[in-house]
Amino acid sequence: MRLIDGRAENPQLNERLSKLLQQHRVEQVFEVPFDAHIAERGPITLAKLAPATRDAFTHLAAGIVQTMQNQPIATKPTTGTKN
Repeated sequence: MRLIDGRAENPQLNERLSKLLQQHRVEQVFEVPFDAHIAERGPITLAKLAPATRDAFTHLAAGIVQTMQNQPIATKPTTGTKN
């Protein structure tokens, strides 16, 4: 997730970040736009978020669920189990 805080962004830093994400094979990056309600740094209330922010968080949550559904569940081998 990449949360945009409303400040001017550095193009060189954005390019470096993109390269690092590709290098580490990050498949999905979700950008959450600046939202004045989040910038208040208080409790976040869904109803106070801008529509674009709500949409971004919805896509983020859906992406997480989709990723989890597509990953095999790792099971820890059991040794010396007690009955």
